Amino acid sequence: MLGDDVIAKVHGLCDVELALLLSLIANESPIISAPESVQDDLVEEIQLIAAKTFGLSCAVVRCTPQTTVDDFTAAIFRNPPPRSPSAFSPRLEYIAPRYPSLSLTIPPPASPGVGPTPTPPAVPTSSAGFQTPNIVVAKDLNLAPLPVQMQALEMLRATHVFTRNKQTKPAQFMILPVLIAERSGDAKLAPHLNEHFFMAHFHHPDMGFVYLGEDEDDMQTREDDESVRSTVSVVKRLTEPSLNDATFSEADLAMLTNLSNKVSIDTEVLRYQLNIIAFLRLHRAVSSGISPTATRHLEKLCRCLAPLHRIDFVTPALVVLATRKIYPHRIIVASARQERSMQWGSDGKAIAEALEEIGPEEVIEDVLDIVTAPV
Repeated sequence: MLGDDVIAKVHGLCDVELALLLSLIANESPIISAPESVQDDLVEEIQLIAAKTFGLSCAVVRCTPQTTVDDFTAAIFRNPPPRSPSAFSPRLEYIAPRYPSLSLTIPPPASPGVGPTPTPPAVPTSSAGFQTPNIVVAKDLNLAPLPVQMQALEMLRATHVFTRNKQTKPAQFMILPVLIAERSGDAKLAPHLNEHFFMAHFHHPDMGFVYLGEDEDDMQTREDDESVRSTVSVVKRLTEPSLNDATFSEADLAMLTNLSNKVSIDTEVLRYQLNIIAFLRLHRAVSSGISPTATRHLEKLCRCLAPLHRIDFVTPALVVLATRKIYPHRIIVASARQERSMQWGSDGKAIAEALEEIGPEEVIEDVLDIVTAPV
């Protein structure tokens, strides 16, 4: 069971911090959306949260319709190592300054008929030259071309990231899209990519920002320094944080993950969870989005929420809370032509008016009102 010190930390978290904490416990990636007026502030706040609350490194990629896959991957990695020199034209002056510890003596190419051409020494190609961030904040990822979004999907699914060299992802790694939306559920990515994001959180402007108010002057100094050093227009990074200064240590996150794996679910609560899923699938305003992956994520989030409430079992209230976070970005609202009653002669104009004000949030609340929770 969690100690009082960890519980006190949890109770002091803001909404964005809590969304990131749950995603880190589950080792998944969330989507965070906000109105356009506060999107830039939200990106800055997430960078501070990553550094100060969790002690994780962070990189920001600002996506546009013109962003290429090379732009996207180059913005994620820091200090990429140079390309290996050609075997046909070794360049000692290029290698030596970068690898002073190596003693390189490259003989001149042999004349024809004298002997085989000597092979130049191997240049280190390990990932030591790379600094892969723990959190990649992908601002406006939904605006990026499909190949860029598919590259993000590959990074989510694979254990290695392939650019010029194969790079192993850190143990804690997430791609965090920060999208513009006026309400929860409005922001969506390409269908295949959208499905792999764990949960969706909408940050209302009235909630404010915890760290921006405290560190406004410090953030301005960091931005000025980064603007001088940066040579890549699509990326802005914070100074590498120290794990020792973070609110949640790596041990805290590991303990929470371990506790979530031990959470039990009663049969009645599991039935309640499955009833919600069935009613969502059958809702007249739902076209698609209630997938098996979403079902797995719903159960996983329920388990992650339990330790934060100092219990080792899932309650109906936790299922309700998890449902409101798992499905908003997944639910595709049906058009008037797709609405089921159109098959039996309903008036299309009336159906369109009825569906006009219905979004993912309204669908979820409607289902939660219909399905009876176990006592």
